[in-house]
Amino acid sequence: MKLLRRNVITMLVLLGIITLPALIGSALSASVDFPTRPVIIFTGMAPGAAAGIIAQIFSDGMENYVPKQQPFVVNYKVGASGMMAVDYFFKQPADGYSLIWINPMQVARLATHGRQYAFTKDDLSYIGTLGSAPYALAVQKDSPFKNFEDFVDYARKHPEELSYGHPGVAGDTHLYMEWLLSMIGIKLTAVPFTGGAPAVTALLGGHTTCYMGSTVTLGTHIKPEGRLRTLVFLTAKRVPEFPDVPTCVEKGYDVGDLGTFQLVAAKKGTPKPIMDILIEGYKKTAADPEVKKKLTGAGFLAMDLGPEETEKKVSREFKTLNDVFKKLGLGAK
Repeated sequence: MKLLRRNVITMLVLLGIITLPALIGSALSASVDFPTRPVIIFTGMAPGAAAGIIAQIFSDGMENYVPKQQPFVVNYKVGASGMMAVDYFFKQPADGYSLIWINPMQVARLATHGRQYAFTKDDLSYIGTLGSAPYALAVQKDSPFKNFEDFVDYARKHPEELSYGHPGVAGDTHLYMEWLLSMIGIKLTAVPFTGGAPAVTALLGGHTTCYMGSTVTLGTHIKPEGRLRTLVFLTAKRVPEFPDVPTCVEKGYDVGDLGTFQLVAAKKGTPKPIMDILIEGYKKTAADPEVKKKLTGAGFLAMDLGPEETEKKVSREFKTLNDVFKKLGLGAK
């Protein structure tokens, strides 16, 4: 039987039905011993922010879809607009045991301050994009600004008196907020924090006037029973969950569709058999009904973009953020 099977495979290879590299790759993937210890997923955002929430959902699901069940552990390394985690990740071996959770914050830093880093977006091996969420501008519910027009009118008359918090200098929400303000023709004072969650906490405490960020980071605070009011969404169409909240496009400010997207990647050079295991595990995790339920419950739009689609999405966001950076007169650094 073994001789017959070997002859059949040899014939298929000769006929071109099976390629030799594919045959070798399949055999290696089937025999690789991975994972044999916990896999660490680094995130540069503070606990409670969108990145940490979705990374934990992914971790809980992923450990059920690898050949050898091992924990997938979220490790928070907060600082430098999310880049402390990325820098630490790139100092780890390319063995699949260290992964990085990426969102537009880090893409923005690479697009605008790329010369500061010893790595680029092309040094990542993308696994997939699991979820997204739209950006919204919110104020305290007891704020005198009952709508977007109230907010804009006051800001025009009182330049830089109002303030907004953001998760990091030259991060995507910082750049997009400044872009929107420049379109409107108003000035606010920017206050940096170590992440979206601390920025929201500051808003709740009355230390800042507003916050622009994802519906996930804003969380239950923008629900009817929450303590924040959404003035506008930075989207082209209204968000179904908030049908009465207008969009920037409706108000005459065409920012397109802005929001967070959340992806996971390995270090370039990770052996293909290990990447195959990680990608296959990701696909099964993304398709898991329980994972989708958790994503929706957390405020995400569940996604299932594979490696190639994810790489294209990152490249588009990279270009957009770089263009915004230049429009603001900042230039690449």
